[in-house]
Amino acid sequence: GGGGGGGGGGGGGAVAAAVEAAFGAEPMYLGGYFAPNRIAGQRVTMLHGVAGLPGAAEVAPGAGVFSGGALAAAAAVAAGDLAPGRVRLFAGELTWPPGALQAEVDAGAWHAACASRSLVLKHCLRLPVPLWREALTLMGGEFAKEAGRREP
Repeated sequence: GGGGGGGGGGGGGAVAAAVEAAFGAEPMYLGGYFAPNRIAGQRVTMLHGVAGLPGAAEVAPGAGVFSGGALAAAAAVAAGDLAPGRVRLFAGELTWPPGALQAEVDAGAWHAACASRSLVLKHCLRLPVPLWREALTLMGGEFAKEAGRREP
């Protein structure tokens, strides 16, 4: 495993072992574009909807989406208090230098949108409708038209 990401206390090796034991059968989503031989070395971020999990922080106030708390989440899974499928693990991340992301948004490469907790935490492998298409459709208007035109 690549660690627990997002905090959670404990040594890196202890967190990685606990996360691997608790969530090893769960999908690992890619949080960036990496060659397959570089994925294993990426930082792992844990997202979930479990309020009050020690070591976790809410991503945006009132969103009900949290990052971190890997060691506490793994302990909750081991105790039978948390289903492993309620956690999303992401390897890697995309980052932009100051102003670069806004420039890409302004150019139409990305669309900023509010998203529900259920959409953010949805398992998105092998869906009948790709998650990006669902999100654009939910945004309505021109975005919904774009969802119908664009290829994945």
